[in-house]
Amino acid sequence: MEHLIDIQGLKYRYQTAQQETLAISEFRVEKGESIFLYGPSGSGKTTLLEILAGILKPQKGVVKILGQDLSAKSETERDQFRGEHLGYIFQNFNLIPYLSVRENIELPIRLSARRRSRIDFGKLENIISDICDRLGILSVLDRRVTELSIGQQQRVAVARALVGQPDLILADEPTSSLDMDHREKFLNLLFDLCKQYGASLLFVSHDRSIQHMFSRTVFLSDINKITP
Repeated sequence: MEHLIDIQGLKYRYQTAQQETLAISEFRVEKGESIFLYGPSGSGKTTLLEILAGILKPQKGVVKILGQDLSAKSETERDQFRGEHLGYIFQNFNLIPYLSVRENIELPIRLSARRRSRIDFGKLENIISDICDRLGILSVLDRRVTELSIGQQQRVAVARALVGQPDLILADEPTSSLDMDHREKFLNLLFDLCKQYGASLLFVSHDRSIQHMFSRTVFLSDINKITP
């Protein structure tokens, strides 16, 4: 059976670090899951996401997504794979400040032919309008992202991650700036959109108050066995 994510014997250490940040012998995610990955600040959550996204390359181990071993790919190949198959919601959103909301959302489609092939390009405007309407940002599509509130920028980042029907959404604490009521509403909408567009979700956070909303909770300390 092919797992969506399959990690075996992963080890990663930053060059300036005294010890490894990650030492994960095994971790798997199945298609269709919504995973809440919990860990305190500084525990390696973002590092793990960046390895899964192909931004970082582990020193040891196998990291497979959709059956493809990212740890065996070159940086260019990992960038291409990320563009084709993954949506990444960064903690600081990483929106392009000189582009409009619409242009930011269209970026994955413009940069990846495979992502573009998954949609009817003639209906791109309708697809973007549908996502943005659901997220409550339809009225700001032609504004620069620097003119938006933090909450609006957050929703733009979600729309950009979802467009083109990626297989997996990686979310790095995107609800950290929201209060509980808005957090739960935002998450319910994110779940609905992931289901609508066929994406699985790996969501990392240090806020355990929302873990009940996910199909499975994983404690990073349970899978990350660092030895001093």
